[in-house]
Amino acid sequence: MDHLPVHLLGWTTRLDSWSAGSSRAPQSMMQELLNASPDHLWGILSNGKVLRLLRDSTALVGSAYVEFDLEAIFGGGDFSDFLLMYALLHASRLELVPKPEKKRRGEAAAAAEDEEDTDDEDADEVEAGSPTAPDELPLTPADCRLEWWRDFAVETGIRSRNLLRDQVAKALNVLGTGFLQNNPALAEAITAGGRRALDDFHHELLRLAYQLIFLFVAEDRDALLAHPGRPGRKATKAETKANQAARERYALYFSTARLRRIASRRKGDHHTDLWQGLVRVLNALGTIGGEPTLALPELGGLYYLPDPDENDQDAQSTRLPGSPEPLRDAKLPNERLLEAVRLLSRVKDKGRTTRVDYRHLGAEELGSIYESLLELVPAREPENELFELKDLVAGNKRKLTGSYYTPSSLIEKLLDTALDPVIERYAASGVPDHLLRINFVDPSCGSGHFLVAAARRIAVRYARMEHGESQPAPELVREAMAKVVRHCVHGVDINPLAAELAKVSLWLESLTSGEPLAYLDDRIKTGNALLGASPAVLERGIPDGAFEKLEGDQQPVVTKLRQQNDQERKGTEQLPFAERVMRTSTAMVRAEAEKVAKIGDHSLAEVRQHARAHRQFEQRPELRHLKRVADVWCASFLWPKHKGAPTAITSNVLRAVEKDEEDSPLADEGAEAMLRDIVRRNQFFHWHLEFPRVFRVEESEGDDVNPETGWQGGFDAVLGNPPWERVKIQKKEWFAARDEEIAAAATASIRDRMIERLATSVDEEGRPNEGDRTLYAEYQSDQRESKGQVTMYRKSGLFPKTGFGDVNTYAVFAEKARQLIGPEGMAGLVLPTGIATDKTTAPFFSDLVETRQMVAVLDMENEEKLFPAVHNQYRFSLFTMAGRDLVERYPSVRLAFRARRPDQLDAREYTLDAEGFKRINPNTQTAPVCENREHLRVLESVHSWVPAFRCSQPMSAGNSHWPVRL
Repeated sequence: MDHLPVHLLGWTTRLDSWSAGSSRAPQSMMQELLNASPDHLWGILSNGKVLRLLRDSTALVGSAYVEFDLEAIFGGGDFSDFLLMYALLHASRLELVPKPEKKRRGEAAAAAEDEEDTDDEDADEVEAGSPTAPDELPLTPADCRLEWWRDFAVETGIRSRNLLRDQVAKALNVLGTGFLQNNPALAEAITAGGRRALDDFHHELLRLAYQLIFLFVAEDRDALLAHPGRPGRKATKAETKANQAARERYALYFSTARLRRIASRRKGDHHTDLWQGLVRVLNALGTIGGEPTLALPELGGLYYLPDPDENDQDAQSTRLPGSPEPLRDAKLPNERLLEAVRLLSRVKDKGRTTRVDYRHLGAEELGSIYESLLELVPAREPENELFELKDLVAGNKRKLTGSYYTPSSLIEKLLDTALDPVIERYAASGVPDHLLRINFVDPSCGSGHFLVAAARRIAVRYARMEHGESQPAPELVREAMAKVVRHCVHGVDINPLAAELAKVSLWLESLTSGEPLAYLDDRIKTGNALLGASPAVLERGIPDGAFEKLEGDQQPVVTKLRQQNDQERKGTEQLPFAERVMRTSTAMVRAEAEKVAKIGDHSLAEVRQHARAHRQFEQRPELRHLKRVADVWCASFLWPKHKGAPTAITSNVLRAVEKDEEDSPLADEGAEAMLRDIVRRNQFFHWHLEFPRVFRVEESEGDDVNPETGWQGGFDAVLGNPPWERVKIQKKEWFAARDEEIAAAATASIRDRMIERLATSVDEEGRPNEGDRTLYAEYQSDQRESKGQVTMYRKSGLFPKTGFGDVNTYAVFAEKARQLIGPEGMAGLVLPTGIATDKTTAPFFSDLVETRQMVAVLDMENEEKLFPAVHNQYRFSLFTMAGRDLVERYPSVRLAFRARRPDQLDAREYTLDAEGFKRINPNTQTAPVCENREHLRVLESVHSWVPAFRCSQPMSAGNSHWPVRL
């Protein structure tokens, strides 16, 4: 078998470390060979103690192998593992043979049956089929049964992931119902708190599911329990013995492996001892020192229990009894807990029950499962205390099916153009720790898929530089990953559950023995990444665009306020410069943020100190004052403008707020409450105040000041797949969680009539139906805010290049990404291709081309269903931009169109400079859609001979307009 490399070593030679006489680790040598050689796909590596089966991992960023413990198998008589190894590594599995053709079993009727049983028969025939493929086809390393099984596993794995998503939803239903039925005080609190309390309950259930899944993964990877001794000191025999006893105690009485085992054997009873045992484990993981008697370490992270003085008194996190962990104070019968664990542990596919392999569950898979649950609507039936997550809206299909969840192949291709240049710049010094200076962000991070992939790529490079290995061992990459997560990662999402899931994904990939989970609250944040003030717009005061008529406003009042604001702004221009410019400097804030960042988090005590310092930092008067000024500016666009409304925010009001460093309440009665409500509902996010270490506001006239935003600095990389949706209320989605009958209306016109009837709804006795009328008022309020946000995009000056027409979030996210990158930064986004070809976004794209900040537009059609629930003809692109100091590096734009997979892009790629865009599309300077270089050559020839029919820009001599009058 020349196609199968085998590397055998001595008994004492470690596979992941350098050996005597060699400067390379055996694992790295074998993995590098498989990645580099097209003639080798699988390989075997063994030192007699363990045996590894490796595979080419060029599509992964790391190693890919299955390991068997030979010492345990043959020394301990582990027959089940021996049987698995024998079945996997039998010589017939790796020999090269043609793949069997499917046997024909009749005509059309049999073909239909054949189609239904495709997956099952593929597996059977891979095992027992005889080669029938034509002999003339050359065999490749992929023509072995092991590779066929892998392909089959990938297909069934995708199906199993979708099944697990449904299982998780069912488990949350079981847990929710169990808690409600057995805790009257909890049920009463939800009744009293209404919708917000139910949402809090839903949040707590999801957090519990995150915690359980994390335990499953950590246990199955043998990465949870503490080891004997202390870092830098070898454990004594007594310590080793005590640790072994604690590990056995945990495995026998408290482990989730025990829970999963019990769940597979019996239904459970009404007692609550299993839940109490699980709560003890969860509490121990969040306690300083852990639980030595159970070998449980101090992890923190998603198990972190804040001290009372760490809780934000201004924002009550939950309306449920038993805060900050209300579910841990509640009762849960064994039968409910075991049913939920059973649902989380096993999936049934075509009648076969399969155990979920949490040991190899990656953060990407976990994210795709849980991100799809975030848009499910919690519902409660008070009579029987039943809890259920419902899918009531067709619009929720985006998240439910993972249709926009970015495949890893797309992310890796995007990182090639958007992150690798940044890594190369920092790695040029040859110092690994310089890579930890990279700051990257995903402004719509979701479950953290992009964050994990980018962090892993930096970690792999760090491990290579640190250890001199081209293919560092997974343990070394994981250690580097923990450092990268602690220093480089930033993320924002408007959904707090998504932000929390992003943290879980990062913690899963960076879990290292002996270290607590990184503190991420200061870098993974919740907020609306698009709605927030910048220093530049604050210095210009309140624009006239803030005074547009919204639902409930009165036009005469709006007009009068616009005129008043205009006069105030003109009056300000007559003042001395120092008095008319808003003071937005963040120098003091940045200095304090740097102090907080220097606090380590290598023990839970340090994490607690970091959390307390960060909380104190956010309460600092200077930071709160700057945020208040920025909030007031944003709120002016959404402020009600009618008779009887609180005094509206104009430029003079903004200036008064800016000068009042004591942050006194707004003078008009009710105005302060109105301001707080608008801020809470819209989650304004001011980037220079949320990340003051990344953005500096210190020198308004400096060479490195971004003229659009007024700040200095920025991120080294902005990455992500932002939402592709219009900025307006979708009525069907909005009513899904509030009135199922309206959401399920047959047509839009019927739905509109039902909504209008809410305003005058009466009960059977003719009295006003307060519930319906309150619902209508809430709907009108949300409609107003939606239109107010659109007004901010269009009229605030925040998005001068994309804030036009029927605003789509992907366009404004693209412009925001450009604003967020530093002078030498890169931005890479997955966007609809219209960003480069549509007339609406032409001002933005043409400006990128002219300033030579446009790097690449790599377009694909969804024919291969990379996004499963998106139409097959929908086109999207990998869109890469560069900072303003990199213009010399990118004189031309890389373009590719109509590919179906990332691996087809290179063959279709061509380049075009700014003059080329002007020659082909002189009016818009958008990207010409050419399928290859030859297509471009023909198109350029046509344009060189025939002028444009009509050109909005002056034409060069000899290239006149056609003699046509319009």
